[in-house]
Amino acid sequence: MNRSDLLKFLIPENIVEKVYGHVENAVKRQLFTTVEIRDETGPLFDYLLKWLDNHPYSKESRTLEAQLAWDQHTGKYDALFTPAPGEHVIPYKGHYLFITRKREEGTDNKKGSESLVIKSITADQKLLRQLCLDAADSFRHKEKYVYEVNLPGGSYWDEVNSKPHPRTFDSLILDHEIKQDIINDVNLFISSEEKYRRLDIPYRRGFLFEGPPGNGKSTIVECIATLTERPVFYMCLSQKELDDNDLFKLISRVGHKSIILLEDVDAAFVNRDKTGKDSSQVTMSGLLNALDGQMAPYGAIYIMTTNHKDRLDPALIRPGRADRHWKFDNASSYQSGEMFKRFFPDAASRDVASFTRYGTGKSMAALQTILIEADNDVKKAIKLAKEYVVPIQVEEPHATE
Repeated sequence: MNRSDLLKFLIPENIVEKVYGHVENAVKRQLFTTVEIRDETGPLFDYLLKWLDNHPYSKESRTLEAQLAWDQHTGKYDALFTPAPGEHVIPYKGHYLFITRKREEGTDNKKGSESLVIKSITADQKLLRQLCLDAADSFRHKEKYVYEVNLPGGSYWDEVNSKPHPRTFDSLILDHEIKQDIINDVNLFISSEEKYRRLDIPYRRGFLFEGPPGNGKSTIVECIATLTERPVFYMCLSQKELDDNDLFKLISRVGHKSIILLEDVDAAFVNRDKTGKDSSQVTMSGLLNALDGQMAPYGAIYIMTTNHKDRLDPALIRPGRADRHWKFDNASSYQSGEMFKRFFPDAASRDVASFTRYGTGKSMAALQTILIEADNDVKKAIKLAKEYVVPIQVEEPHATE
């Protein structure tokens, strides 16, 4: 028996393989620094894809993936070319980065996901940290704010809409006292971050917007987003199959200093059958824990909207969860007149007075529709406002336990 056979006899082959594997992994840990960036954990994944699109490697590579991306500076879509799933070697600051783009296919109940695994031949984290900062600094909304709306996709968020020219408070027709009160409250919150930290108070703010539909509650959210330059994460709690677990995951994946919009919260717990089939599975306790529990993102502004404040659980709208309440009713005489003058800036004062008289008490959405249908005809606008019949509101059933 030769020496090789003797070693195989004395030391089983699987043990040799295990020892070799451990040694190999130990050497890799000493030589390489590895970071994984997943697409559901925040905007860094998208920043890195855009950074890769601008890298010379992507200009020369023959294995690419193409997608459309919104360019916030040009206000147009642009083709984004990034390394396709697989392994890539890219030079960066005198080093080579070994990048593996991975993709996991989704199922009926779970959204697919992507990740970038980046390795550098250095035991120091500084290089990869600098890469992440460079990517973020290059494409973060610095020069021009873009209104961004995110919707749930399972237990993850998808960016579904962005506007390079979002609404501002200057464009909003709202009674001056209410508008200024909202602006002052938001600005005070933004400027008080250090005070919250010093007093060891959770840094978040909650608003409740109530009132009949069609009076700009969602538009005001867009104005607040523009004022604070924050993305909006929109959630409908009555969404089919949404449960407490998904809610916690979604909230935990909201970036710091974002706006979380919970629309029509009064409808979230309406008409549930005993099985909860075909309806949201979110419980009141789950919602309350999501709003101010351990998962609550730092610096968040929560905005809840409702058509029926009286149907809401007092625990949901107490201070700390809904610190300020504002009611947005149908058009006041001021709003009706200002809306008319926006469409007819040169109208005679008697026409403004006539439209104001007939428009007051109707929803702002109704007034806008009337003025669009008038097609630049002052007399037609007044006539439509006079004849407009407010639709009968079908009373929704109250929430059941």
